[in-house]
Amino acid sequence: LVESLGLKEEIHTTAETKGIADDKNPMEPINEVHRYLAGFIGAHNGFSREELQRWLNLFCFYWNTCGSAFEKVQAFFELAVKKHTKLRYRDWKNPENIDKD
Repeated sequence: LVESLGLKEEIHTTAETKGIADDKNPMEPINEVHRYLAGFIGAHNGFSREELQRWLNLFCFYWNTCGSAFEKVQAFFELAVKKHTKLRYRDWKNPENIDKD
């Protein structure tokens, strides 16, 4: 996969990167995403495993959208408003449809 995408594979052991300043650590971009994801999940605990993919999708949207927090929320709401879905009242009140896409 690495070669087919024209990427370069690098291996960095923990022993090699332990104690290195963040600005010199080749793993810092990955560590940064991990730190923010861990904080995001920790701040939004109390959801079930079935909902995890939705939370990860939201994190990816937030992480990959440029701008301030306000601009990111605004972009999210603009996308949400553009999505058109028919929802019948009887379907909404049906307990079998709770937590289904």
